[in-house]
Amino acid sequence: MYDYIIGLKAGNFFFRKKFFSTDSARDPCTLASLKIKLGRRRISGDVKKDFESHEDLAITVGNAAILQALFNYFDMKDVDDTPSINLIPGDVSDLSPDLKLKLFSDHFRAFVKSILKFHDSKEAPRKDVLLINTVSGTDNPDYSMLSNVLDTLKLREAKMQVNDTTFDVKRLPATDDLNCYFANMLNWVLHLFMQKAVVKAGDGDLNVIQCKRFLSFFLSHSMYSNYAVECIDYILKCNVILSPKLAERVKFAFVVNTSGLPNKNKESDLMKENLNKLSKQLIKNLKANKSDSSIQRVTGSAKGLQDIVSNIDSSLNCTQASGKHKIPTMYTDVITVLNEFHRHKVSTFTPLRKLWSFKDFPCNPFTNLDATYKARVMSVARRLAKGQTMQYEEGDM
Repeated sequence: MYDYIIGLKAGNFFFRKKFFSTDSARDPCTLASLKIKLGRRRISGDVKKDFESHEDLAITVGNAAILQALFNYFDMKDVDDTPSINLIPGDVSDLSPDLKLKLFSDHFRAFVKSILKFHDSKEAPRKDVLLINTVSGTDNPDYSMLSNVLDTLKLREAKMQVNDTTFDVKRLPATDDLNCYFANMLNWVLHLFMQKAVVKAGDGDLNVIQCKRFLSFFLSHSMYSNYAVECIDYILKCNVILSPKLAERVKFAFVVNTSGLPNKNKESDLMKENLNKLSKQLIKNLKANKSDSSIQRVTGSAKGLQDIVSNIDSSLNCTQASGKHKIPTMYTDVITVLNEFHRHKVSTFTPLRKLWSFKDFPCNPFTNLDATYKARVMSVARRLAKGQTMQYEEGDM
């Protein structure tokens, strides 16, 4: 279930563990506030109950976040503005295809480098912010002098008197919760979009790479994440343990295409999960008529019953309620979210800007990964290579 694990569990992390909180509805540009702004009433934070609605909101906010990052990269105010930095030559249409590809690759690489974080990325240190409150007196404070006094005495706050004026001086770390929330979320949506593209293309090799990428996300949440262990197991089997022929079958059997149309692939395990859900509902409807034979009969005919009901609904033009929105609605919602991002200047670092539900939010999604990260991965890989599927403590092995 590795492909389904990445899609569902990453989405679950995105909402329940990271960026969605019902208490943050009054914090600007959070998922909870944007949910209210867009009128998405079906969003509860529980991705398993309504996957499509949550995925649709993640796609809408993700598209707006990428556009906002592009505006920041080109220093543009809106879609009608012209770039003022990182300019593209005006005669690009006259260039050869190879030069066009190189120009696009250079700009795309620079753009991704400006927004993408890695577990070993180092943030540039920011200077502390000095807060000065005049208690009494009328003299204007000498900021550099008061800062030097705090540096000399190695204090974070103090009460100082200069001539006849008394100041309360505090030094606070320069943090911006909203800017860090946006940067962290942008890294998540880029990887979620990449996973959707991998499933759509049905590329088994890229799916293995995606497991490696999301491994860091899972371990940043918990060093003992079971989903991280299953990702390691999948990578180990595809690249080391299985024979080349069997490994290729495993890698490229992660999607199915029930329609036969191009780019209409679905996760095979997601299809199985849907059938299991349908089978459970059919068994529940048996009520007092449950028996071994009736359960086997109804579960064996689950797919056929689903096709019959689907054909009847189609002939009667009965459409099933869905959490996904049509393209015109999606465009309008993206512009709405983009205007919110631009109004609150989420791409600009503003010291001491707070989100009350996401205090001291990290800019890098891999901040919690410590020096034991590689040791933990190698320990799990060695255990799985020996065929030990149960979790053991180091002292027990």
